[in-house]
Amino acid sequence: INTADFRTPKDNFPNQIQKPRKERGCCTQFACLCNSPIPNVLLAVLIEVKKRTGNVCISAKGVPMTEMAYKRAWESYMSYLNVCAGGKQGNRKHEPVWVIEKFTAHQLRHSYATMLFDANVDVKSAQKFLGHSDIEVTLNVYTHLSKFKEDAAIQSLNEHLDSIASISD
Repeated sequence: INTADFRTPKDNFPNQIQKPRKERGCCTQFACLCNSPIPNVLLAVLIEVKKRTGNVCISAKGVPMTEMAYKRAWESYMSYLNVCAGGKQGNRKHEPVWVIEKFTAHQLRHSYATMLFDANVDVKSAQKFLGHSDIEVTLNVYTHLSKFKEDAAIQSLNEHLDSIASISD
């Protein structure tokens, strides 16, 4: 397998869920994937899974997941994360104890946009990676100011003001 072929999912990772939905200012949700580079931290895992199965999002039977199977897998993943964070799994007698706030795969797009911003990726590249036709959607809807970026901006401002103050001394 040529790892260069895995930089974008366009050919190697076809859409597994066949029910795309439209977002304002965005191409269809799954068509957006064709412009998204795969981070190196995920590349080795995806290559290994694809070598074994030929697909990435597969069912226990080794076939592409249905939308319902994906939803069940996501709920299972959320439950796993909750237990890892100290929550309790539910059963017939007791409701689960949630210590994390549930989130959706779509909300991860917002996190991805914010990580691009934190990594100083230029806005046009972020727009392309997210598949937005309108840069305003990328900037005003998906990208959020993280504590990391806010602290860096405050530090930068303080350093600038300190350098001005030292010149006038």
